[in-house]
Amino acid sequence: MTHLIYQKILGITNLKTIIISLLLFVIALVLANVTFSTGVQNLTQTFNYTPEKAYEMLQGYGDKGRSNHLKILIVDIILVTLYTILFSTSIAYTTMRLFPANTNLQYLSLVPLVLGCLQLLEIAGVFILLACYPRELYTLARITSGITVVKFILTYICILLPVIGFLGLLGRNIAGILRANT
Repeated sequence: MTHLIYQKILGITNLKTIIISLLLFVIALVLANVTFSTGVQNLTQTFNYTPEKAYEMLQGYGDKGRSNHLKILIVDIILVTLYTILFSTSIAYTTMRLFPANTNLQYLSLVPLVLGCLQLLEIAGVFILLACYPRELYTLARITSGITVVKFILTYICILLPVIGFLGLLGRNIAGILRANT
């Protein structure tokens, strides 16, 4: 199953896909920040919150803030889709150029899919917390917070992998140029 998913990622992996998904992601992120910026941190941006902290934040939003937060979650789904494509294709692009074809490192391009699934679970959890407010669902808040922690860690990994990969490709190209000039 993972090999089939990996093959699908390879099928869309090229510089055009990477550049288009990067541009769309940046545009969507800017529009989301301009449109929904309230100056208040939302749960999906809060690291390791307690259920008590979650409900303190939800109460602080007020009715309008909670309604706005539901709209932000819809935009989050679009952003998740875009960055999953961006990170998966970027990682696949660099690993297939830096490593032999049959190495397990190729499967690093699946990490963003795990991140995307976790992000969707987090969004669903926050949506339920918002929809059921003022009812306090402490277990769900605790689970959602845990998902958020793992999401933050995987996000950093998903950012670092393509950066390291593109630096590796750059280094390889520079070394090739230097060898050709000697």
